[in-house]
Amino acid sequence: MKFDRRILRTRESIFNAFHSLLAEKTYNKITVQEIIDRANIGRSTFYAHFTSKDHLLEEVGSQLFHHIFTDSPERHPAYDDSNPDTIRHTILHTLIHLEENKKSLEGLLCPEAEPMLYQYFAQDIYTLIQKAFPKGEPWKKKNIPEAFLIHHTAFSFFQLLKWWYENDCKESPEELTRYYLAVMEPLYT
Repeated sequence: MKFDRRILRTRESIFNAFHSLLAEKTYNKITVQEIIDRANIGRSTFYAHFTSKDHLLEEVGSQLFHHIFTDSPERHPAYDDSNPDTIRHTILHTLIHLEENKKSLEGLLCPEAEPMLYQYFAQDIYTLIQKAFPKGEPWKKKNIPEAFLIHHTAFSFFQLLKWWYENDCKESPEELTRYYLAVMEPLYT
């Protein structure tokens, strides 16, 4: 989809307003009027771009997680570049990115927004993890239904993020990667 510069500037203004409000309060406490005021736009302009605050959340979630789920992420100094296809690399990349976007995600981790946020990346995080784990679908040998594994993997990761954010991200992405893998690897190997 091609946008003209005015549309891009308006959307950027709305995103920036939303992100700045998320740094101050949780999603459920933000109103469309506050977004409009902060973005310095009219109500009709907001609704020309988004049908609701939830629609804006969907776009923000999509943008936030898009980078993570692309096939060729940029390298970060903490990555082990000797083997970028490992599950460790995949989880570490995800956690470093989420740590860098901490302020945006913190405000979204509230009861009202969590189900929507979870929905945006549940299947993607599972697919990402599945690509990095050894091939051969070992969970089938253990009689674990794939649908259960998808839910368990994504929900576990989401709960790990919640716990991390609730504890002020005290653990490094490297430590968190180690925790997650210690719990999840037995399912996949």
